[in-house]
Amino acid sequence: MDKTPEIWAYRKDAKWRLDRAAKHGGCGRSDLLGSGARSPIIKSLTAPDVARNVFGMRQASMQNRWRALVGLAADNPYALGFRNVDGGLRGLADDMGTCLDADSSFTTLSRNLNEWSTRQPPLVLMGYGKRTRARAPLALIHIPLLTQWLLWAAEARANWLAIRSKAIDLNTISKVACRLIPLGTPPPSSKLERSEANRLLRNADRRAR
Repeated sequence: MDKTPEIWAYRKDAKWRLDRAAKHGGCGRSDLLGSGARSPIIKSLTAPDVARNVFGMRQASMQNRWRALVGLAADNPYALGFRNVDGGLRGLADDMGTCLDADSSFTTLSRNLNEWSTRQPPLVLMGYGKRTRARAPLALIHIPLLTQWLLWAAEARANWLAIRSKAIDLNTISKVACRLIPLGTPPPSSKLERSEANRLLRNADRRAR
C-alpha cells in the first residue's frame, strides 16, 4: 500500500455506512443497493450529455471509458464506487475491455485517469500497491461522486424501510438521483423529507430548462 492510504480509509468508511444503513433498515445490504437502486445512479452519472456538459468529456471514446469505469465501480451492491485493480493499469484496461494491442488506447486510458484525478473536486482517486523495481502499481480506483450517491440511496432507502416519519419513498429516491446527478451536485441529506424533496425536484427542473 502506498504512503497515502486515505483511499482505503474511504472504502472502509463506505462499507461501515452501508452496514449501518442495513441495520437501521432491518434488511440486508443487497436489499439497499440491488440493481434497481444502482441503475438510475449509474445511468445518470454516465449519460453522454452529462459526461459532456458536466464533466467536460467531449469525445465519445472518453465517455465510453468513463461509462465502463463507473460500471465496474458499481457492478454489485458492495462495490460502492470502488474497484480493486488486479494487474495494475493494464489489468484495469483489460477489465474495461480496452484493446491492449493498441498502445494509444492504453496510453489514453492512463491520460484520462490522470486528468480525472487532478480535477477539483476529483472525479477519480487512485490507490497504489507496493512499489516494485519500476513503480507502484495501480491497486484501487475510487469514484467519489458515485460513492456519495450510492450511499445516499442506501441510507434513504433504509429510512423508508424503517418507516421513518416523512421519509421519501423509493420512487422519489430514484427521481432525486436522476434529476440532481445531471447537475453535477453531491447528494442532499439522506434524511430528506418529502416536502424538501419536492422542492429540490422543482428547482432541478427549472435549472434543466
